[in-house]
Amino acid sequence: HDMVRADRSHIQEAITQLREGPGISQLAVFNIGGQVSASTRPEEVGSTRSDPGIQEVIATGRMQMRRDTVGERPGQYVVLPGSNKPACEVCHDPGRRVLGAIEVGIDTTPLSAQLRSQGLLLVGFTVAGIATVIALLSLLLRGLVAQRPSRLEAAAAAVAKGDYSARLKD
Repeated sequence: HDMVRADRSHIQEAITQLREGPGISQLAVFNIGGQVSASTRPEEVGSTRSDPGIQEVIATGRMQMRRDTVGERPGQYVVLPGSNKPACEVCHDPGRRVLGAIEVGIDTTPLSAQLRSQGLLLVGFTVAGIATVIALLSLLLRGLVAQRPSRLEAAAAAVAKGDYSARLKD
């Protein structure tokens, strides 16, 4: 209903609320000409962005992703096509598949920090596991290797006492 009445205030409110939640840092809705219809940055509403990526999504209907800064921080952008639904065909050309694009910017700083932390944990557990395996192998080999000389020592001691029947057992 809002689109038919050209009332986009609800869309702008929803976008502003999405921005306040976790994860999404920037969000913009573009019309077919690349003009910003709604955005988490209200000052850009009505302006036209000459972004070839947005125009490509509108032309092909295929999603795009790119790494870039979101505000001042590292981030990931996803640009999705705004598809023409049957309900939209009252005002829009039924032959047109895509009516615009939606760009979502995600700050990846928290994700990067979490990945770094988990990577360090993984390295720590790997080192601890390897050290445990080495210690167990060392004990096992020590026992196997130490048995032969102690048997040899016992047989040599028996021979030294005059027991020439002493033998090494395998």
